[in-house]
Amino acid sequence: MNMKEFSRSNVEALSRFKQEPTWMRDLRLEAWDAFIQLGKKECADLALETLHAFIEPPQTAVPAHQWPLDLQHALDERGDEEGLIIQRDCTVLSRSISKEQAKRGVIFTDLDGAIKMVPEIVRNHFSRLAKPTTPLTALHTAFWSGGTFLYVPAHVEVRLPFHTCYWMSTPKAAIFAHTVIIAEKGSRVSLIGEFLSRDWTERALSCAAAEMTVGRKVAVALFDPNNQADAAVLAVWT
Repeated sequence: MNMKEFSRSNVEALSRFKQEPTWMRDLRLEAWDAFIQLGKKECADLALETLHAFIEPPQTAVPAHQWPLDLQHALDERGDEEGLIIQRDCTVLSRSISKEQAKRGVIFTDLDGAIKMVPEIVRNHFSRLAKPTTPLTALHTAFWSGGTFLYVPAHVEVRLPFHTCYWMSTPKAAIFAHTVIIAEKGSRVSLIGEFLSRDWTERALSCAAAEMTVGRKVAVALFDPNNQADAAVLAVWT
C-alpha cells in the first residue's frame, strides 16, 4: 500500500492497514486535526504534495551495489551489538535481540511489534513526551511508522549497544520513525539510531522523534553515527 497524499482519510487507512487498536487510531486522528489547526501552511517548505505519506517496500530486493555505503557495515557489525533492527522506508525488514538480553527481560523490537506485544506499556508512554503540539510533531504522530521500542528492567546493565538502521530506499518518500525507550531504575543501556540513503536529486523527508522515560540512577546513551556531535548521554535521577 502506497499513499501519495497527506490527508485525514489516509491517516485512517494507515491505521487500518496496520490493524492498530482503536486508541492508536484515535491518537493519529487527533494529531492530524492538530496539524491542521496548528498551521499546515507552516510546513509549506516541505512540499508535502511532492512526497508519499507512506511507502511499502516492493517485493523485489534492492541489489547490494545500490545500497547506501554504510548499510553493509551495519549488517557486518551484528556480532558487536545486542540487537539490530533494519527498516526500509516505512516497513521493518528484520529485527533481532541476543538471547542473553531477552532472558534478562529486555525488550527490543520495532514499535509496530511492541503495540501487539505490550500494548498497555506503549499506550502509557507513546506521545506523552513528544506531544503533537507543533506542526511537525503533529504530522509525525499522525503518520509514524516502524520505529524502535526498547525496554530495560530495573538494575539491568547492557554493555553492548542496540542498533536501529533506517534505510530510505525510495526517492520522494516520507518516513516518520518513532523511538520509545523505557529504562527502569538502576539500569544502563545505549542505542544507535542510523539514517541512511543514497544521493538523489529528488526530494525526500525523514522526520523522527524519540521519547525516553527513565527511573532513578539510569544512564541512557543515544548515538547517531551520521551526526558530527558526540553521543548524547542522559543520566537522570527522579
